[in-house]
Amino acid sequence: EVPAPERSYQLTGDEKWITDGGGKVVLDRLGLWNKMLIIPVSDPVMWAFNPSQETSQPYQSHLIVENKTTFQALLTGLPTLPFSTLIFGSGWKIVGNLEMFRLQYPVQDVQHAFYYFGDLDWEGIRIWHALQVKYAVKLALGFYLACLDRKGVPGKLNQIRSEADLAACRTFLPEAAGERLENMLRNGQYIPQEVLSQEQLLAIGRLGV
Repeated sequence: EVPAPERSYQLTGDEKWITDGGGKVVLDRLGLWNKMLIIPVSDPVMWAFNPSQETSQPYQSHLIVENKTTFQALLTGLPTLPFSTLIFGSGWKIVGNLEMFRLQYPVQDVQHAFYYFGDLDWEGIRIWHALQVKYAVKLALGFYLACLDRKGVPGKLNQIRSEADLAACRTFLPEAAGERLENMLRNGQYIPQEVLSQEQLLAIGRLGV
């Protein structure tokens, strides 16, 4: 394995072709990306390790949260949660840097499952769907259902609306919850992660996903 700029220079004489010149898209389409043994040049994933979880477990789950406030709230009780790591998504940033996780957490012979909890707005759903398509990241369902028990608030009307992302999200939600989410968004409302208190977040987290 070599870093992307090095492999890029070997292939084209341009060290930025893969990262900035569309090279990754070309290699993906040709079915060559995985064969090139390219180490991605991305920002590190921001995560916290749970000392109560054994790294030797063959199946490990990881919780990604969109916002810093939620990350810090869950961090206070991380040893009581069933997740091997707690990951701070920082909005769209996680879509680009989650590929670094395997390098930062080089535990062998483990099946990883990633779960996402973001704001219940158009943007949060788009971020999750991008992760789901790229890394098979699942919804952290317990958190979403708890949020959908609360009232939506007006705002974020300038966000991009994606019917495909909303439809994908609904397939993972119970019918009633999916209908409530759709109606709320179409009425110009949203529910932030911060609607759940620290105590509520930890209580839900302890139940797993």
